[in-house]
Order: sequence, then C-alpha cells, then structure tokens
Amino acid sequence: MNVNNDSDCPRCVLDSDILIDYLRGYHAALKFIDALIAAEGQACFSVISEAEIYANVRSGEERAIEELFDSLNRVAVSGEIARKAGEYRAHYGRSHGLTLPDALIAAMAFVITADLFTRNVRHYPMTDVRISAPYVLAHHQDSMA
Repeated sequence: MNVNNDSDCPRCVLDSDILIDYLRGYHAALKFIDALIAAEGQACFSVISEAEIYANVRSGEERAIEELFDSLNRVAVSGEIARKAGEYRAHYGRSHGLTLPDALIAAMAFVITADLFTRNVRHYPMTDVRISAPYVLAHHQDSMA
C-alpha cells in the first residue's frame, strides 16, 4: 500500500525496530501493530526500514515480511523528505551521531505529519517530531512464534 494523504485517520510511522519485533513474534509488538491495523489508522513504514529488514532477512521469512508490509502503508523518500533529512543530519549528525537512515525516517514522519514509534527514542534527538516508545520489551521477551 502507499500512503493516502487525504485521509483523516491519524498517521504513525513505525521504525525498523518495531517492525523487526513484530516479525520476531514479540507479544508487545504483535499487540501494538495488530491494534493499529484493526483501527484502520494510517500505520506507515519507510522504504528505508524495508531495505534494513531485507538486508537481514533469513530464509523462510520472506512471506511474513511481505504480509506485514502489505498490511501497512509504504512511504517512499521524496525530495522534501531527503531535504529535511539533510537538515537533521547537518544539525544532529555530529552532536548526537544521527545516522542517515534514522534522519530519513524522522524526516518522513515530519513531512507526512505523523508520530514516530520506536524503541530507540535516543536515536531521534529532533524536537519537531513526536517520538515515543509504544512498549518496553521484557529482558527475556517471549515470542508468540
């Protein structure tokens, strides 16, 4: 799916770590993302997260990844997102170690006016995007799989 900019549904961006938790079957992630899908909100992911996940895919995981991505809204990197990511890197790259993938994901949330959900809140020092951790994993997280 691609993002629909005309919807009144609240938008949220899921960071790569949240998507990975879901694919690993972590209960908190399953509950969180399944609730977003059921509520028919605009849960989005960046093509950057897609690349990060496919870079580490294990044999047999392809179908689960495709099903997850098909249930969410994919957002490509536009020129506006790229420029905003460049601003973030220029401002936070040296002082906070902001990586380009994280800058692109945060810029996407900014441009589409969405909240960013991640467990890695410290990776996102920018103040013009609402960033929050939707759950905390227990030390020995049990998966449902």
